Amino acid sequence: MPEINAVGDLVLTLPNQFRALADPLALALNDRLRPTSVLPTSALAAAVGAPEADVEARLVRLEEAGIVRRDGDGWTAVAKGIVFEMPDEPPDAQAAARALTTTMLLQYADVPRRWVDEAEPGLDVEWARAAGLFNTGVRLTSEELRALQEELETLPRRTSPAAPTTCPTAPAACGCSPTSCRTQPRDDPQRSDSGPMRATALTAPPTRKPSETVAPAREVASSTRSAKSIGSR
Repeated sequence: MPEINAVGDLVLTLPNQFRALADPLALALNDRLRPTSVLPTSALAAAVGAPEADVEARLVRLEEAGIVRRDGDGWTAVAKGIVFEMPDEPPDAQAAARALTTTMLLQYADVPRRWVDEAEPGLDVEWARAAGLFNTGVRLTSEELRALQEELETLPRRTSPAAPTTCPTAPAACGCSPTSCRTQPRDDPQRSDSGPMRATALTAPPTRKPSETVAPAREVASSTRSAKSIGSR
């Protein structure tokens, strides 16, 4: 049985899961699948612009990893999204998770530009103001960054249970990956959970005694977020 967390995301823990999704085509296919709908191989191939044979092969591999499942003549996702952490061991699992992180970051690199080109011009002044960036650097320890990520992961749980599982506009129109629109209510088409993400601390950083040992701090850009969890649908 796949492990599904409290917000409906599939928890990836196995090397074959990381390896299956680290393929750019497989990741693109997974982005287009929902647990509430079924798409045939032909439709998915047209959506990603790849031969049906290549798409079928990736889907079979994702099915073997427990990420998607066959439903009649089509395919569906087993969860709303995916979430994973870098494992400590074995080494092959860690390497596979790193490969998946790299694939995700490169595949979603154009999301901010698409948002600027396609979504931002349609925002009213209040949403444009709320979606702005600030040019600030933040120094965090690895423990502080992890706490921030965990705080961000609780946000979907605090949204309305009536929120739809699909974006109210086409992914290209809202400028997000199809996997980032779980919480956009239909009665507020201006809502943009997919805008440039600001890593603003929601809780005060933990206090430490001078003698405590902490992980080396690293500069973290305020407009980015770690790829620990991507793909909430």
